[in-house]
Amino acid sequence: MTIARTLLASLAVFALASPGAAQERLSADSLPRTGNAGPGLEAFDEAVCAMLVRHGIPGASLAIAVEGRLVHYRGYGTADEKGTPVRPETLIALSSLSKPLTAAATLKLVEQGKLHLDEPVFAYLSEIKPFSGGRVDLRLQRVTVRHCLNHTGGWDRTRRGEPLDGIVADVRKLDDVRTITPEHFLSRMWDVSLDFEPGRKSVYSNVGYVILGEVIEKASGQSYEKYVQEHVLKPAGATTARLHHGEVEYFENESHRFVDGGKPFPPLQRTFANAALGWTASSLDMVRFLCALDGSHGERLLRPETQRLMLTAPPPPYQSKSGEPHPGLGWPTTIVSEDGREFGYFQDGRNYGSRAFMKRSPRGVNWVLLFNGRLDPDAADKKLVGDAIAHVRARIEEQTEFPEIDYFKHLEKPVDRE
Repeated sequence: MTIARTLLASLAVFALASPGAAQERLSADSLPRTGNAGPGLEAFDEAVCAMLVRHGIPGASLAIAVEGRLVHYRGYGTADEKGTPVRPETLIALSSLSKPLTAAATLKLVEQGKLHLDEPVFAYLSEIKPFSGGRVDLRLQRVTVRHCLNHTGGWDRTRRGEPLDGIVADVRKLDDVRTITPEHFLSRMWDVSLDFEPGRKSVYSNVGYVILGEVIEKASGQSYEKYVQEHVLKPAGATTARLHHGEVEYFENESHRFVDGGKPFPPLQRTFANAALGWTASSLDMVRFLCALDGSHGERLLRPETQRLMLTAPPPPYQSKSGEPHPGLGWPTTIVSEDGREFGYFQDGRNYGSRAFMKRSPRGVNWVLLFNGRLDPDAADKKLVGDAIAHVRARIEEQTEFPEIDYFKHLEKPVDRE
């Protein structure tokens, strides 16, 4: 079965499950589309556009590379209230897709001998003291660079809620008008005891990546933003990614963010957590990053031995089984075959006005899918959305034949418009 038939069949239930599906499909057909879809991959257009219409999201972009060849790069829908079409080069908030960028920068510093994976992170941040001035959980002093990278640092937001939200709420409650900085956030986190022994298990955490952003600055002697741009993004050819620093206006060529079925949202973000979820970039640049990370296109970002480190499961006391998914260094989900020849990793992200997905499949397919709104359906539709996203992911990874084309070679030419 061709990818077009397979994908359309898998999304048929999704499209028909809501009232007025025929009208929605007609609206999906009219959405702006920019960029290029490789021969035989046009079905992804219908898949993404159907999701936009069904959930009231204005725009999205999708880029796919196979063994270093760019075979698909598309923009869909609109980027702002004026109806500007989303293009493959349009910047869209990455949310937690920012974490692999921070992780790659950390691993570059490990390569340079400026960081060591098993060093305690607060040894680099000795000037940060508990906000209350009281006693702290001594286990915090054992949290290492490795723990922060693979989410084994000891913070469990399923027990106490998301610390990033809690700190913001506390500051507002205290009527503290200071701008929240990473130092202020971490000072407050010193007052919070850990939920489990560092290294014992992996629970997804933003806190560890806020810490890594500060550690990168201390170890490199540069700002976090400058180091990531110079040592990760620029070598990968991803030169347009940017961070917000409290601006009240969007960047040029940046998609606006939308919430609650299309209401515009300001560009302001929790800038103290930029290393965890602050970057904005295009799907095209992020697929370049993925290709540079696995060495399939452009300048290889990491040495082979560092890449192997990135893929390894956490050491004991964490328990893992060979061949099963595990957290890697910078990736909450990593899979490596027993012979080590096939490997993959996945990161998704969500924030106000943003939903993002990024993956390298074990078969060497790198893909990035970005939305400028949240996929926040009601309870009845929640599983349906999950199934639809899973189908898109599965079809990309199960496709056995891709066109023998490489749009990377043609990007100096104007992007085609339809």
